[in-house]
Amino acid sequence: ASIVDTLDSLEPGRRLVGLAPFDPTVEPFLLEHRHQGTPILPAVVGMESMAEAATILAADGRRVVGLKHMTVHQGLRFHTERSQRARVIAEATADGVRCRLDADFCDRHGRLVEPHRLQMDATLELAAEFTPLPRVELGPQPTSWTTHQYVVDWKTMKFPEEARVSHQEPFQALQDYALVDGGLWALLVVPAKSQIAGDRSADGWLLPSATIDAGLLAADLMVWHTLQIADLPHSFDRIRLARPLREGESLTLRAWLRERPDRSSRA
Repeated sequence: ASIVDTLDSLEPGRRLVGLAPFDPTVEPFLLEHRHQGTPILPAVVGMESMAEAATILAADGRRVVGLKHMTVHQGLRFHTERSQRARVIAEATADGVRCRLDADFCDRHGRLVEPHRLQMDATLELAAEFTPLPRVELGPQPTSWTTHQYVVDWKTMKFPEEARVSHQEPFQALQDYALVDGGLWALLVVPAKSQIAGDRSADGWLLPSATIDAGLLAADLMVWHTLQIADLPHSFDRIRLARPLREGESLTLRAWLRERPDRSSRA
């Protein structure tokens, strides 16, 4: 495992509690991922921690092939340079491995306000092999694309006009995009896992986290340009993985704006 480094408790095949330390002074996914200047744990890294916990609990060679019913309840922010240790709880159910990530909530001075505040939860789907996904009719590709301009310096970033979150390397997989009626197209390039892992083991990193994050960024661009809503992702009905991705691989993404509930949008 790359994120989960210690098991606090383990009931084989039933339940585990793992610990995941985060250091905002060295982790690339914190240093280069900031919301209004403050390092914030990317949802995709929370997904990775839950994926690792689920596979450790299963301990049978199965891999994570999907996540469903995922909700981001809070954003784990780092207001100081103090490291934080999150907990990942994984429990086997008939529907998959139900996981939750929580962490102590401290104020800006490092004082404990709420222990074990829930950050996110999801059900992890495991299988021996990936299953190909059915083909979806995407429609005609655009003939005109816009190169995505990443914010050069988070310290001078204008929120929310220039960006809602500052994405530096390794979160720059999104290359170009094209807004179309009712949605968006995007072109991505899969980065190396070592870019997001930093000093952690890239071999132990299970999910294509930076690539998934680029998909979320594309959805953010669609919502911002279409509805002028500046927000972070709240929930995901389901994410399915059809195969491993290759470093440097080019991908085409298609997003549709499905609906707009009262407090958010659905893509």
